[in-house]
Amino acid sequence: MGQGITPQCQGEEPALQEGLNVEDADPIAFDIEKELETVTDEMSILVEMTQSIIAEIAGTVLDQDNYEKRYNSLVDRYEEKKIRYDELTVVIADKQAKSEIIGNFIKSLKKMDGMVETFNESLWGGMVEYATVFNKKKVVFTFKGGIKITVE
Repeated sequence: MGQGITPQCQGEEPALQEGLNVEDADPIAFDIEKELETVTDEMSILVEMTQSIIAEIAGTVLDQDNYEKRYNSLVDRYEEKKIRYDELTVVIADKQAKSEIIGNFIKSLKKMDGMVETFNESLWGGMVEYATVFNKKKVVFTFKGGIKITVE
């Protein structure tokens, strides 16, 4: 028989061998979550500052133009932070979805016993995101997780 795939976690990913979450091995995910935390804190501060100038105007006679400039400045800054917050939550959700897919695939591999010597449609489907056929001689397989392999 030909070569097969050994469904065991051997090789380059020690974090996966130890059963850790894929996100635990991704320093970029940590940086994104840290930035999200910072943006959330900044948004809270801007809300407090906005509430403060609203309370200030309620108790005194304040130049309306000055108040509007300060208020609008805070609202603009908050909106900028909100846009970034939304972008980060989308990135995090995408990474979590990919992590779940990869985690499920790894669980499937661990359940397999011994060498896979025949084509397994579910195993293949669990690995390949899509294939791009350029011509009869060139196909690029894009695997879940973004790895690409060109077959010529």
